[in-house]
Amino acid sequence: MKKTPPLSGKKNFTEKKCDRIFHYYATGWNRDGLALRETAELLQLLPSPADKHLLLILTDVAPNDSQRILPSENAPFGSAYEEHAAIKDTAAEVRALRKNGIHVSAVFMGNDDEVTNAKQIYGKEFTRIRQIDQLSKAAGRLIQKEIRELYS
Repeated sequence: MKKTPPLSGKKNFTEKKCDRIFHYYATGWNRDGLALRETAELLQLLPSPADKHLLLILTDVAPNDSQRILPSENAPFGSAYEEHAAIKDTAAEVRALRKNGIHVSAVFMGNDDEVTNAKQIYGKEFTRIRQIDQLSKAAGRLIQKEIRELYS
């Protein structure tokens, strides 16, 4: 592969190096709700001429974190960030994004047991893939669906 010089002193990444992202496996410390909340903040900061936004998420719909959820009025001792609590938190952030006009869809890659999680978090706005090479086709279908809904 022919190397090109970096632009503006930034490191140039080749396709070969970028494909390692698909070897990443999250085994904890993935607070999906927090990531979505921060995404909402970032989207508000970015100037955009578009009045509609679509957020596509690649997910295993199994948010878990070793750090507990802090105590609150409803849970004075806090709770683990896993299973129902983590799914509830993530679903609340998806609803908040949608309430702010951001269309949220997910490409879900995970086990049969987690389909219920996907439904609880994303409603009908997700598609499931079984292998990473299905990602582009699945994302394309979600984008087409969103465009059809915009113009119907």
